[in-house]
Amino acid sequence: RKIDLNKVEGGSGSSASLLPLIDMCNHSYTPNCKVVPQPDKSVRLKTLVDVKEGEELTISYGNDLTNDDLLLDYGFVILDNPRDKIDVAFDPRLLESAREMTGRAPSSFGEPWRSAILDAIKIQTGSILSIGGEHVIDPRLRALSRVLSADSPNHLGKVSIRDL
Repeated sequence: RKIDLNKVEGGSGSSASLLPLIDMCNHSYTPNCKVVPQPDKSVRLKTLVDVKEGEELTISYGNDLTNDDLLLDYGFVILDNPRDKIDVAFDPRLLESAREMTGRAPSSFGEPWRSAILDAIKIQTGSILSIGGEHVIDPRLRALSRVLSADSPNHLGKVSIRDL
């Protein structure tokens, strides 16, 4: 495994380095150790908290690494990685096309009840909806899917805008 000293606090500006023994530390976004570059171009492993005997030593391979980064550079991914997210811009034309391709008759986003709900949950053309990251799925995306799948406001039931 390599360690990118550019991503290590106080890095020397050099690129990836092989650090025997230190490379046995696993990655964590809340590490209990860190790699500290020394003036003589060596490095040392410094604990950040008290580490109990038998406890795993962890370092951060980088604070903003997505699963794509981790897989390509280190060969693993993290389940529920908080840095993994996709932002999707809302475009009603694409959604109407998708509905038509799945065999459902396209409906207009201009229907007053749909427009009112989309306005209430602050979704308009160009709105960015996130999948992944800290909130896993933007709650507005869930609400949007309910509004799109309903044939009428009656199909939404007695649900408040907040509960969509």
